[in-house]
Amino acid sequence: MRQFLFLIWVFMAEGAIAQSLYDAWNVKLLGNWNDAAHIRLNTSGARYNEVSGFVWKGKEYGVIGSTEGAHIIDIDQCTQVFMLPARDSGNTIVHRDYEVYRHYLYTSAYEGNNVLQIWDFSYLPDSIHLVYESDFMLSVNLFIDTAKATLYACSVKSLLYGFDQMQVYSLSNAEKPTLLTRYNRNSEIHDVFVRNDTAYCSSANYGYEVVDFSKQNTTWQNIAEMRFYPFQGYNHSSWLNEKGFGVLSDETHGFPMKVIDVRNLENLKVVSTFKPNDIDSISIPHKPLLKNDFAFISYYFDGLQIYDIADPYHPVRTGYFDTYPAPSFLGFAGAWGCYPFLPSGRVLISDMQSGLFVLDVSDAVKRNDTNDYVLQTIQVSPNPFNEALQLSFPKEDTGTIQVTIFEVLGKLIYSKSLELFSNSIQPIHLPLPAYWENGVYFIKALTPQHQYQRKISKTK
Repeated sequence: MRQFLFLIWVFMAEGAIAQSLYDAWNVKLLGNWNDAAHIRLNTSGARYNEVSGFVWKGKEYGVIGSTEGAHIIDIDQCTQVFMLPARDSGNTIVHRDYEVYRHYLYTSAYEGNNVLQIWDFSYLPDSIHLVYESDFMLSVNLFIDTAKATLYACSVKSLLYGFDQMQVYSLSNAEKPTLLTRYNRNSEIHDVFVRNDTAYCSSANYGYEVVDFSKQNTTWQNIAEMRFYPFQGYNHSSWLNEKGFGVLSDETHGFPMKVIDVRNLENLKVVSTFKPNDIDSISIPHKPLLKNDFAFISYYFDGLQIYDIADPYHPVRTGYFDTYPAPSFLGFAGAWGCYPFLPSGRVLISDMQSGLFVLDVSDAVKRNDTNDYVLQTIQVSPNPFNEALQLSFPKEDTGTIQVTIFEVLGKLIYSKSLELFSNSIQPIHLPLPAYWENGVYFIKALTPQHQYQRKISKTK
């Protein structure tokens, strides 16, 4: 019994040490898979890229790409179940992408002599079968509109057609994709979100395009564009919710994430912006995904970032987990992709250097499951303020507080984490920049127990 208790203590200690390596708020580390001994580095110093997940026979699995191929991970044990070799591998490989449809995993790559592959995982846990390989075909990103059984491949290089901005395939036979149409209008589509035959295209330096593919077997129609918008850089990827709002990332150092309004296609617009640190000129977002009103963003050096966009004009950060403890630089490292759609609520994130992380984000998304985060009015004084605010909280509020302040048009201008202890003297003193213009602002404060908001004004 003493030996058994000792082993329990060892495992608990190792878990505590692992958690302490990473800066986190409202997110807990459940496990990490990393096979650095058997996976080659590429020329940019990375081993891993995209991540996805799926459920089969009641069990959840993770998929993470590497320079070698796709790794199927048992996320309960954080062990590899199968390694699916790509047609081509090695130190030239940077991009791989994965999509799941029915009991098939679709895999692509953007470098080397690679192809579109389809793997049948219905034989798990015993085996996985390769059921399709295309001729030479590189694609930087895939998206499957499962409601329409249609696959969209972005920036395709193929043996038959050369380069296409996008190719669209029918999956009426899931093991044999059939080309429906090719899209070529500008220069590049890096990623796409599709709903009901409407493709929302992140078109790199061109901007944002919306394309109607409903007449799949004939042609396509470009129906909207957002060529110019605040903090425009390399338009990388987006994701939309059911309300007509979305999150958009520009893969450009120092540029913030955008919340976009696509309800009126004649007036696509950015309604707010946000970033983990408003004065960080090196931070850079990669891929955003939306689940309900929460945005899950793989943010390179800043790991996984989680924001509540229930109020699209005033996004609020509710949690984060920094997978990359090393310093940032003007390059690319850290969190590549995330996957928040598993039934258990666990979130998967891939780090280019450290592999697959399995995370518990339940504290960061409480508002969807309980009434804890019903908006309440925060007590502030003075109001109007000049160069500081005093914030008062009920006695039950303890722990880390995330305070954010927005301009009246929704731009995030201030973000700070504070610690509130049960025996601390209240109120909290919050110094603010004296150079802010006079006018109306909005302040939000998120504690582990509540979410607060208040309209405030500044005067000299």
